[in-house]
Amino acid sequence: MMRNDRIDTKPARPKRRLLLYCSLILSLAVLCGLFVPSSYAAVGDLPTLGINASGSTNVETAVDPVYESDKCSAVLYDNTSGLPTPEANAICQTEEGFIWIGSYSGLTRYDGTNFVHIDSSTGVTSVRSLFVDSKNRLWIGTNDNGLVLYHNGTYTRWDRTDGMPADLIHDIAEDDNGLIYVGTTEGIATIDENLRIKPINDPRVEKAAVTNFHRSVNGKVYCLMESGDIMSFQDGKVVDFLGIENNPVKGSITYVLPDPTDPEYVYLSTSNAMVYRIKLDDSKKPSEKNIMPLSEIQSMEYINEQIWLCARNGLAVLDQNGLHLLNNLPMNNSFTHVMTDYEGNLWFTSSRQGIMKIVPNRFLNLFEHYGLNNAVVNSTCLLGSQLFIGTDDGLLVLENDNTLNSLPLDEAKTASGVDLETHDLISYLQGVRIRSIIRDSQDTLWISTWSGPGLLHYDHGKLTAFTKADGLYSDHIRTVVERENGSYLVALTGGVNFIQYGRVSGGYSSGYGIRNIETLTVAEGFDHSTILGTDGGGIYIVRNTGVKHFGREEGLTSEIVLRIKRDPYREILWIVTSNSLAYMTKDDEIITVDNFPYANNFDIYFSNQDEAWILSSNGVYVVDSEELLDGKKIEPLHFDFSNGLPFYPTSNSYSELTEDGDLYISGNRGSALINLDEPLTDVGALRMAIPYIEADGKRIYPDDNGNFVVSGGTQKVTVYPFVFNYYLIDPQVVYRLKQFDRFQTTITCNELGPINYTNLPGGTYHFIMEVKDPMAHENRSMTVRIDKGRAFYEQVWFYILAAALLLAGLAFGVRHYVNKRIADVEARHKEESERQRIHNELEMGAKIQASMLPPVDPPTFTRDEFEVYASMDPAKEVGGDFYDFFM
Repeated sequence: MMRNDRIDTKPARPKRRLLLYCSLILSLAVLCGLFVPSSYAAVGDLPTLGINASGSTNVETAVDPVYESDKCSAVLYDNTSGLPTPEANAICQTEEGFIWIGSYSGLTRYDGTNFVHIDSSTGVTSVRSLFVDSKNRLWIGTNDNGLVLYHNGTYTRWDRTDGMPADLIHDIAEDDNGLIYVGTTEGIATIDENLRIKPINDPRVEKAAVTNFHRSVNGKVYCLMESGDIMSFQDGKVVDFLGIENNPVKGSITYVLPDPTDPEYVYLSTSNAMVYRIKLDDSKKPSEKNIMPLSEIQSMEYINEQIWLCARNGLAVLDQNGLHLLNNLPMNNSFTHVMTDYEGNLWFTSSRQGIMKIVPNRFLNLFEHYGLNNAVVNSTCLLGSQLFIGTDDGLLVLENDNTLNSLPLDEAKTASGVDLETHDLISYLQGVRIRSIIRDSQDTLWISTWSGPGLLHYDHGKLTAFTKADGLYSDHIRTVVERENGSYLVALTGGVNFIQYGRVSGGYSSGYGIRNIETLTVAEGFDHSTILGTDGGGIYIVRNTGVKHFGREEGLTSEIVLRIKRDPYREILWIVTSNSLAYMTKDDEIITVDNFPYANNFDIYFSNQDEAWILSSNGVYVVDSEELLDGKKIEPLHFDFSNGLPFYPTSNSYSELTEDGDLYISGNRGSALINLDEPLTDVGALRMAIPYIEADGKRIYPDDNGNFVVSGGTQKVTVYPFVFNYYLIDPQVVYRLKQFDRFQTTITCNELGPINYTNLPGGTYHFIMEVKDPMAHENRSMTVRIDKGRAFYEQVWFYILAAALLLAGLAFGVRHYVNKRIADVEARHKEESERQRIHNELEMGAKIQASMLPPVDPPTFTRDEFEVYASMDPAKEVGGDFYDFFM
């Protein structure tokens, strides 16, 4: 039975409305007899958000799934979508940004892109609980292997042999003095700053099983035992105690949550679907709240001035407006924990379904919001407060959160005066394929149908139909464009028709030299010419001087032209073909945007900040318009299923863009709304970190100054950069190793991974990483220093020694060369001296021989003289070699 004294919670309000409602909340609290938290004593003071069970402070959420559910998206992770397991027991986030998930399969780390499972050889096996302390150390409670502390790559473990009361760890907490409390199935132990373990020897605690811990804002650690006893600890001693026999709350208590607005009070959940608010030393009957149909509450958290209830059979929020069940979520049972990450996203664990996050979504799924069945949408158009949606099966009209069933007509005739015999526009178009709905400057609508009732003009309850009988080339009508003179161009099979003064006044077809009359799009040129885009025939421009054709030879990459439209800021025409994006100048020059990353595009729209939104079969691309024109590298922001787009745009469809920047996208399963002028990303809120690097495969953590020191002999340095992004965006990341990289590298956040550098010379380097807003509204950067020692061959003494050795070698070489030259000269001198000596001796011998001959030859020789002369062999030189006349 409900009591008048209600539980002290307050409704969730966006931050921008908090101050406006502060006084109202205070007044209501006083009137209802609720406790008024002291943090509201001064106007402008923000309420305490509370500390969650995993050790971090709950931040104000970036989403409101209770009151603004259509601005949120829920994403489930299990063993089919990246998480190594289909269940999760615990979740927490460390300071740098990692999210840690504990399950029976062990410990998993998530950075927003990749799930990394921690090897069980570290001692981390079946995980029951996780806690991050004030020193950013991760405490891991296992199901069967005791307690594990992880810090800077080191794992420290305690079990029964080390003094732990039991090996099954239920929960972990820390008081305001940094003392760690470990709750087991057989008592509680504490671990001090020197990592010394000490069991709490209190008879109320010994051998008792702990259900849960939760720290309060005053630094105490509140504890619920399986027996139902409730107590608080500080400095390892029991401070408050409420035994089950003295507890005014009857029933099995399942969870204790300290009230962050008044630490003297706690919230208790019970198995009989009740939540109570009590003071431990007060015997008064507590405030209570029935939370049916929830049962078996597993945990509670105080977030955004609301109590979040995680139960076996669902998820709910309790505030001053009552109990709010959260349905239509991908996770629907066995909820165990809830927390907020640093961005304000909500995270949930389920012992059967994994983990789920609820994050902001820029795209509003209108079909989901209005409860409509999926349908192919070909056109959207806003007329006053009514949104007209053209589908393959008729017309939908949405107004003020309602779907209209009828749109009465005062008059319905053809342009030639034939009665259409209908009094309702919606019923008249039932089953009709609508290609486009266009609003003109007179706030009337032109509804183009395909093989239906023709072209319909809807003018405030009056309907006029234009058909073949009224002069149109066919009843296969694509769209209508209003000209500056107030007449209309009608794109259809057969060419282009004109409508002026309520009648078909002519057109352009094959008789005007237009060889392809299957018109897909039409536009008015800046010189008031008529420009046709055809299905395979390229572009035709009709002027008073004649018809000009543009095909592949004139610059088109495809002759299937889906859209031609004016640029709102420049005198150019944008051209969307089946395989490219291009534009035409005033001089009829066609320039293709060669470096746009996607080819199959449908349409282009421009925000008030001159950002181009390109609708394609692959989603939506957003890029600054100047990037499309300057011919340089284009790095657009891309939206698809992974970051919030509920469905893909319909081919050759028409979407409504309002003056305020609201774009109603025509999609293949419905219609979505997004405002083009709101900031796309908030990169200033994203955390970046390089928690470690590797040197030849060995992990290195930063020193006390945040710098990395690498030994001189290291051959390979691997940098591990992280951008912790849990939003539905994929921003760009730019990085560069200064003093080494000549150019920076740009990738998306999801592509970021380890970066390798080999054979870095010794010295100081700075790794610079920047998260970049693709629209250049805001960037965020960080720099880490890497000091690589010098190898022995890079030391000064090595250079001196090498220089000395080089000089010595050079001196030895010079000396050897000089000695060799001297030896060669001496050898040649000796040889020349020997030659001269032999020459002189031969010359002397010749003279001796000559002196033995008579001075005058006698007419005859005596016998003795002849024999002497004949036996003489004169000395001689042959070829420069000396003949040994002694032979």
